[in-house]
Amino acid sequence: MRLAIGFGMVLVLSGCFAIDTYYAEGVSIATRDRDFAVCERQALQDYPILRDIRRTPRVFHPGRQVCDSNGNCALEPGYWTGGETYTVDLNRNPRARAVVGCMGGRGYTLLSLPVCNLDGPVAAPTVMPTLTSETCVVNRQGIGALVLNPS
Repeated sequence: MRLAIGFGMVLVLSGCFAIDTYYAEGVSIATRDRDFAVCERQALQDYPILRDIRRTPRVFHPGRQVCDSNGNCALEPGYWTGGETYTVDLNRNPRARAVVGCMGGRGYTLLSLPVCNLDGPVAAPTVMPTLTSETCVVNRQGIGALVLNPS
């Protein structure tokens, strides 16, 4: 219980400096990355990209009369705003839930861990360590987070 409270405090104090990562104690980083790739591929097969083109709402701003101190008035014309097109992937959320479910089925938990504040190089573990109050992550651009216990 103390670990859970201490770990919770780390998450609260880390604020916006956190990264979501899949975690399973003792599992190798390579295995986690492979499992994630398999789950992503399966989720993409089950929920392929389904694009929908949408438009932002159009709003009409009516014209108005503007007068100066001498009583000379002019009418400013009305105008439209909005109506820009954008694309959404209707399967994005179901695909993300499918990845979470697949990884959960393989024994992983999706955690939000604080980003490591490292002063120097740290030996990168090959397996995910036991969670402690000092557990943090280093973001490996494009290939997932590396879970560390720096001390």
